[in-house]
Amino acid sequence: MSITHPPPEIPWYESRYSSFSTDKNQYAHLSVREIHEALNASVIGQTEATKQAAMQMYLTLHNHRSIYVYAGHTASGKTYMFEQLSKLFPGLCYVIDASGLTAEGIVGNKKWSNLLSPIQPHTHALVVLDEIDKSLASHIVSSGENIAATTMNEGLSILQGTMLEISCGKNNRYTLDTSKLSFALTGAFSNTAKDVAKAASTSIGFGASQTKESAYEKPFDYDTLREHGLTEEFCGRINKIITLNNLDASTYLQMLNDTSSGPILKLQNEFNIRFHLPDSLKEEIATEAFESQLGTRYVISQLQNLIEDSIYEDADTDYVEHLKDDGFVDATYLETPFD
Repeated sequence: MSITHPPPEIPWYESRYSSFSTDKNQYAHLSVREIHEALNASVIGQTEATKQAAMQMYLTLHNHRSIYVYAGHTASGKTYMFEQLSKLFPGLCYVIDASGLTAEGIVGNKKWSNLLSPIQPHTHALVVLDEIDKSLASHIVSSGENIAATTMNEGLSILQGTMLEISCGKNNRYTLDTSKLSFALTGAFSNTAKDVAKAASTSIGFGASQTKESAYEKPFDYDTLREHGLTEEFCGRINKIITLNNLDASTYLQMLNDTSSGPILKLQNEFNIRFHLPDSLKEEIATEAFESQLGTRYVISQLQNLIEDSIYEDADTDYVEHLKDDGFVDATYLETPFD
């Protein structure tokens, strides 16, 4: 008698899973731990940050508002982390470039109202205002006005929850209820981080031992945000501050050596391939990812270049082995390279 084994269950967060939905009720059964596990399948070296992002997404799915700040080095993977989260929860997590945000009446075409225009009305969602630190840094113009403070004052009611008029062209206007939105404010806060590290470094007397602290080694707190220029009222809207780890070349090397999770596993599953990367190539990619400050994006781009080379050659290469003999996977990845 032959025994038929059921096919292995596909994790809900894999791209092969066919039931992705923009309905938050579709994900109501998920625990924070499950969301965290899904996010960690793509993001390496930021376990605490992915845990907090998973918690914020979970709260959003259950109609609880939150406002978190995520601070970290340019190459720490803040944007990448939330891009992965938005792919897990399409239409429920929006990543929006908030650099250059200004208040009404101030030069610049990026305002709070048009910044939030991609968000569908009547929805509970997590809105990631990426690189917003640049717009919140104290900036006093010749008239004496601090335009960052003006921008923050205008955003207070939005963070608190208000009915915001959104205009999408002359004949398309609607009202967005921001009380249904959670916000993740991300940024490097680089100059402030360096100042904090410098102040934390110690030197006592001639010949005494010195302690030199790296930027972001000391976790951000509300005092750090105030030093950057955030007003007291704006800080008062923030529930939690998360500082991402500094990633070095060894972390990216770990990423390249880890075949059980992260980008390596995702790419191998997506293209049905196996990487065969010599240690020297791994070290080269890891070092350049760190020195270029492009981080995880650089690692993934280099791995995709290797895959594309094998697709062009229509054959296995020294670095990429295709596990099928009847052709390559569909190349729609060109449109959504990080799915």
